[in-house]
Amino acid sequence: MGKQQRKKDKANLLNRPVGGMAIASGWPVHEVLLSQGWNKEAALITILIARRSPNSGKVASTLLLVDLACLGVKSAQVKLFKEVTEYNAGLRAHALRLQTMEPTSLDLAAKIVRGGLAYAGALGFKPDNVYVSSKVVSAHIMALCRIHS
Repeated sequence: MGKQQRKKDKANLLNRPVGGMAIASGWPVHEVLLSQGWNKEAALITILIARRSPNSGKVASTLLLVDLACLGVKSAQVKLFKEVTEYNAGLRAHALRLQTMEPTSLDLAAKIVRGGLAYAGALGFKPDNVYVSSKVVSAHIMALCRIHS
């Protein structure tokens, strides 16, 4: 195997979703929640995106903290739950304890992430490393953002 191929293989491994999250990329969206005050200038926004398997009922979720003032995607968490009740008691409950959230469209969430990433990128900041995994869960966001981190 040549040097070029090894570099390519290493890059593919680094961009590969962790924790088996690739399986969720085709699942329907279960819900998208957005923190209140998202439309305020320089806001710190929380976005929760969940996809649910139509076959097993498993829920893949990502929780993004988007800093519109500077850092873009400041942090990202991804988690795969066995069922909806586990998701509701887990990451969803955690997000709702942090702040009030309301249902939103995946398109609005994508616009917020896109804006945060673009602004942070212009300042030289890159998104959180876990964001690579969260991109799979929020695949629609990446299709709209057209950003490769």
